[in-house]
This record gives sequence, C-alpha cells and structure tokens, in this order.
Amino acid sequence: MVGGSVVAAIAAYLFLQGGARLLGADRFAAISALWTIQFLIMAVALMPLEQLTIRLRSVRSGAGVYRVTAVVSSLAALAAGGYAAANIDDLFAGEGVYVMLSALSVVTMAVFAVGRGELAGRVRYRDYGLVTGGQAVLRLVAGLALIAVLDSAVGGGWAMVLSPLLVLGWWRREPRSSDPRPPGAGSFVGGVLAANAAAQVVLVSGPLVVERLGGTAAAVSVLFVTLTLFRAPLAVANNLLARLLPPFARLAAAGDAARLRLWSVRLPIVGIGGAVVAVFGAAWVGPALTSALFGSSFRPSAATAALVAGGSVLATAASFANQILIALGATWRLATAWLLGLVVAALTLAVVDADASVRVAAGFFAGEAAALLAVGGLSLTRL
Repeated sequence: MVGGSVVAAIAAYLFLQGGARLLGADRFAAISALWTIQFLIMAVALMPLEQLTIRLRSVRSGAGVYRVTAVVSSLAALAAGGYAAANIDDLFAGEGVYVMLSALSVVTMAVFAVGRGELAGRVRYRDYGLVTGGQAVLRLVAGLALIAVLDSAVGGGWAMVLSPLLVLGWWRREPRSSDPRPPGAGSFVGGVLAANAAAQVVLVSGPLVVERLGGTAAAVSVLFVTLTLFRAPLAVANNLLARLLPPFARLAAAGDAARLRLWSVRLPIVGIGGAVVAVFGAAWVGPALTSALFGSSFRPSAATAALVAGGSVLATAASFANQILIALGATWRLATAWLLGLVVAALTLAVVDADASVRVAAGFFAGEAAALLAVGGLSLTRL
C-alpha cells in the first residue's frame, strides 16, 4: 500500500506537470477544474462508500453497500455534471464535452472507491496498492499521450475518466448478502458525507474560490499546482487510510478506549508541530520549487506557498484523526468538527486583506487547524 501510494502521488504530479507544460497556464485551467471537481466528488461522496465498505468487512462479513453506492453516485454524477454545465464558460471555455466528462468521472470513480474498499476490508492490501498505483500510472501515460496527439486538454480529461476502471481487474465481488443494506449504513454515510463535504471545500476548492474572487485563469492554475504540490503528504496519506481504519475499527469493537484516547491526543500534537516546520520551509524554498517543477509562469508568492504547505500538513494529521470517529461510528461528530473548520476558513477569508491567492491560502490553513483540534476534542469526549 505504501509503495502504491507513493507511485500514485508521483504519477499524479508527473501528469499535472506534463499537462501544464504541454498546454500552458490558460489551456491547463480546464484540466485543473476537472481535476478539482473529480477530487471533490471522490473525497466528499465516494470516500464514505469506501470507508463504509472497509469498516463492514473489517468487523464482520456479509452486508454490502451496492444499493447505497448506486444512490449516492447517481446524485453525485448529477451534481458534478450540473456544476460543470452551469460554469462551462468560466471553467471550460464553453466546451460542452467537459460536462459529460465530469458526470462520467463520478461513475468510474464510484467503481474505483467501492472496489478498493472491498480489497482493503478483506485484507488484500497488496492488491489495493497495485490498483492505486496502477490507476495513476495509466492516467499519466494515456493522458499525456492523448494531450500531445490531440493538442487539447480533452485528451487528459478522457484519461482521468477511464483510468479508474482498472480496479475491475482486481475486484472480485463477493456473493450477494441477504442484507444488501447494512443497518445504520444511511446514517453512517450521511455523517461522513457531511464531514467530507465541509473538509473538501476547505481543502480543494481554492482554485474555484480564486476564480470567484476575480482571479485570472493563470492565477487559478498557479494556486492549483501549488496546492497539488504541497498536498503530497495528504495524497499518500489518503491511500493509507484504508490500512489505518481496520485496526481502529477493531479497537472500537473491543472497547479499547484507552488506546484510542492516546491516538486522539497524539495526532493533533504531531500535526501542529509538523505544520510549523512546513510553514517556514515552504516560505524559503516553496516558490522556487514550484517554478522549477511547473515553469516560471506557475510561481506562487512565499506567503501562499507557506500557508498551503502548513495547511496540507494539518490536513494530513486530520485525515488520520478522522479515522477514530469513523471507527466509533460517530460520523455526525466528525461532521460537526469539519463544519466548524469550514466556518473558520470562511471567516478568515473574509477578514484577511490580501490578493485572492493569499486570502484563500490563509483560509485553508486556519480551517484545517480548527478542524484538527475539533476532531481530537470530539474524539476524547466521545470516548
């Protein structure tokens, strides 16, 4: 799983870096918008399905989540397609094909999410890693080839949509259970969905917010690649959550509150310490590193790089801390913590007096810090 996660993170950066260089800042904006929509849908609507599948397979066999998956993915596909259609001129230069790509990406990512959940929940961690890394490598190779041949961002979009179907080569669906919708599945998914919606608005909506604040297409692309670069720890961590949730779920099922309390304290402390280091390090080398990797037209300010890097470390710690409340089934407490983080991010965005990119980066940092502390505190009170 670690190897597959690292390969996936590297392949993602190479895809984005190559696409940025092939298309330039203006034409690359379509890829950044589609990537953001796909990432948001995966994190908000589809990760809860993966986590529900893992939790169920970790503590008992039987019940599946396919009916819940059908309902959630259908609604998410409509939302993604609708958003793309409503903003087609601003985000996609009026090209209608991106509306279809946005909706199709939800369907294929739903298959990917539940397929990986089945693998992790049944302790097939090696296969999980192979699927995770393989999908990213396929997207890299096919995406850059299609962009180069077609001289259009649409080629990269098709690679983003079709590559998740690679999971079908590893996923062996178990026989249908007599209880296709497990008790409490709706409430569990609802809580995680609400939490992830707030969390991902804080985490990845930055480029869309910059556009709404009047930023240029180039400014949107610059913030997008900066977020993508400094979210490297989180990109790897997200693929390792499937390894962390099963032992937490077993501790919760066994009633081992002492060990869960210990992790509820450790994770926020480590996250805050790491964020301080990241802020100073990124302020020093962040702009030059981003420019070297993506080109001089993608160079962020030192303040933007520092705040994005620090916020990314906080987000990584929070993603681990989230698993404690998920293991306990306390998903509405998780939603409360992330709604608080979203409120803090919005307030910060409103009061900071700077250009659009710095305002968004400051809101991101503040929101992640508030959510991490809230997740730790609510875990302790629940335990």
